Amino acid sequence: MKRNYISLCHLVDQGKGANVKRKLSRLHIMIVYTVAGALLGYLLLHPLTMVLYLFELSPPKGGTHEMLAQAFGRAIHAFHPTMGLMGGFFLVLGGSCGFIASLYTRSLLEKRDLIAKQERVLNRDLNQLLSNGESEDVEFKSSLRWDRRLDKVNKQLEHAVLKTIAGFMNSNGGTLLIGVTDDGQPVGLEADWASLKRKDLDGFEQRLMELIATSLGTHYCPLVHVVFHKATEADVCRVFVESSPHPVYCQNKQNKHFYIRTGNSTHELNVEEVVSYTQLHWGNTI
Repeated sequence: MKRNYISLCHLVDQGKGANVKRKLSRLHIMIVYTVAGALLGYLLLHPLTMVLYLFELSPPKGGTHEMLAQAFGRAIHAFHPTMGLMGGFFLVLGGSCGFIASLYTRSLLEKRDLIAKQERVLNRDLNQLLSNGESEDVEFKSSLRWDRRLDKVNKQLEHAVLKTIAGFMNSNGGTLLIGVTDDGQPVGLEADWASLKRKDLDGFEQRLMELIATSLGTHYCPLVHVVFHKATEADVCRVFVESSPHPVYCQNKQNKHFYIRTGNSTHELNVEEVVSYTQLHWGNTI
């Protein structure tokens, strides 16, 4: 228990700085947009509405100079203390529009950052991944379901793959290479193919996504992206896993398990640790 808690704290500390920076950046965007919207509503939209209202009720008389003088006088009158209620309305209206705009902008920035992260991961050379070995965001599995030692299908191997994917989702994302031994040697996917109804790459990907949908949940499938590579004449499946915005539980038979990445391995947390981790990792976003 103590060792697991220390590992949990270590993992949280690693991502704590990045999470704080992201939260501060999001808060900064919300504050700036809300304040800017409120100021625009009060300083621009409010007097402009007053001017339009004036000309709608009283058609302008005289020349251009007189019209501009009337408009200017009406705009200045918008800031008179007697117009405080209407000014407050436009202040709130502008601030609300700014807040909504901040949420949209934040969503666009998060998508941009996610795309950039995916591009960085996908651009990493496969040989470099193999030579660097397993790490906090890289894991090797020799097969999806075919047990080379027992020479038959082993469902526990499928569960091991799902554990890793769930661990990446509950942490900071990562890359799973299937068809690679623990020491980084490509052994291919042919044995897995032979055990499937559809004996090709598409059949392999279909089986993997079915397992994810059944064990983790269909709504988490979009967080998983599959690419196939050739490494020393052996096919390797490269699974890019995004970090999940919510806790992900892995179903195994009748039980649900919660996994995270600590160092270069995947660990299961008990109930008490899950509560602490979810509060630290996701905060008030869940």
